[in-house]
Amino acid sequence: MAERLSPFAGADALAIAGRLIATYGSPARALAASRESLGETLASHRELADLIAAARELADYSSLNALEGQIVDTASPPFLGYLQRTLGHAEDERLLGVFVDKTGHFIAAECLASGLSADVEIAFRPLIGRILDLGARGLILAHNHPSGSLQPSAFDRAATRRLAQVLQALECELSDHLIVTAHGCYSMARAGEL
Repeated sequence: MAERLSPFAGADALAIAGRLIATYGSPARALAASRESLGETLASHRELADLIAAARELADYSSLNALEGQIVDTASPPFLGYLQRTLGHAEDERLLGVFVDKTGHFIAAECLASGLSADVEIAFRPLIGRILDLGARGLILAHNHPSGSLQPSAFDRAATRRLAQVLQALECELSDHLIVTAHGCYSMARAGEL
């Protein structure tokens, strides 16, 4: 990691890499850290923290841009790779919504909630408003488990069933709910839980 940082951090690269690993545990988790968290960890190198966050944001944008106009297949390696890069290494729990049209083509992907709780809740009213604003006819949910467990919790299952019922009344299908970790993705649809 120090080698990758040296063009930006010079002689401080080894110390900065050590600080990032000590704080986050791995390069992937450091790259997934929020801009604010990176700024705190690298307080004396704020510009480098901003560069790391910007590099991640550009990579996320590039992955998202590749989905534009495409049918979203929740089993495709590029889509699963996008989810793992975006969510798999995050230290906080994040809920991502991927909005699709009636033929399954990508419309948008947005973070719907985040927090330190193991049970990040879906705020139904803003989500429904967003579905209506975008004209979405399908929704794919994905959230990470920082614990590394790919198994949905009882809360995950109950919230997914409840949301599917609400969306059905809006003529919008909850196509899948994926649990994401650094090591894989679990599809509730493929497991017959949706």
